[in-house]
Amino acid sequence: MRTAALVGTIHDSSGAVVSGATVSATNTATGIMEKTVSNDAGDYEFPSLRTGIYTITATAKGFAQAVAQNITISVGSRQRIDLRLALGQTETTVEVSDVALQLETDSSQREQTITNYQSEALPLVSRNYSDLMGLVTGARQAPTAATTSSISSLVRAGAYNVNGQRSMFNNFLLDGMDNNAYGESNQGFDNQIIAIPPDSVAQFAVVTNNESAEYGRGSAQR
Repeated sequence: MRTAALVGTIHDSSGAVVSGATVSATNTATGIMEKTVSNDAGDYEFPSLRTGIYTITATAKGFAQAVAQNITISVGSRQRIDLRLALGQTETTVEVSDVALQLETDSSQREQTITNYQSEALPLVSRNYSDLMGLVTGARQAPTAATTSSISSLVRAGAYNVNGQRSMFNNFLLDGMDNNAYGESNQGFDNQIIAIPPDSVAQFAVVTNNESAEYGRGSAQR
């Protein structure tokens, strides 16, 4: 599990790029705002946003404010929101509204996102959120998951073969931080250091193909 990225380009009404525009991203649930400035090519980026619903605002001297409302940012995604600034007007222009990422166009990686709705609606007798990895294409529970220890009779949590790879090659991230239990991964315990209750998991994504360089450790990412 980790955060997400928001990228885009700021243009004026003629289609020319606008550099030096101030772009803000505000989480509507928490009110937390982050700001950045578009570069010489008019591009901006928020590399690490928490998941949630956002309002994106762009302003520049001599232009009216442009706003994108109800933008859904999902974990592990790279959402693109382009905005167009109207010259010399004072009224706020709502450019985009109610957008969620449908097709990943700014990243080569392929992933599947499990939402909070699924973790609440689907039965989890084990109380292990990682059991929902069984919903991901190309993932199956490893035969070694049934191996028990003298301490616990439970199956080893998070032991899934993704695209035929061994479960020990999986890489678990918690909000971008290493959450791999290296010393216990093959001893009948949990593949993760911190076992997160499913109720506290907003979303998690399983990256299965063409992952970026930030995922250098494993062949499958959580």
